[in-house]
Amino acid sequence: MDDFDLFDFFREPNLVNDFTSLKQTSMNEAMEMTNSKLQERYNMLLIATQAMWELFSEKLELSEKDLAKRIIEIDLRDGKLDGVYKKAPVQCPNCDAKISREFKRCLFCGYMPKEQGVFDKMPL
Repeated sequence: MDDFDLFDFFREPNLVNDFTSLKQTSMNEAMEMTNSKLQERYNMLLIATQAMWELFSEKLELSEKDLAKRIIEIDLRDGKLDGVYKKAPVQCPNCDAKISREFKRCLFCGYMPKEQGVFDKMPL
């Protein structure tokens, strides 16, 4: 388990190749294959999330109420309690415009904010 790389796990480099090779197959087969891969990734995320929660709750003596509170706090970061994770825009320190997380730079002055943490590196 020491060789497990979380970011490699989330990358799917063969997905484009898989879709290219699926030109010969029917659209239904392609959708089933895609659904199967998504289900596999979902299941692995669910297991990883459960493992992390059990470790954190045991080691840090956190309750499910603590977890629920943090989930709501994270969901509200974009200003909406809607169950959708969306990074809120950042204020540009140079020109005070809002920097879209999608473009990763200020469209008005070109300022490029530094990545804040591990989740900033993950595509949305």
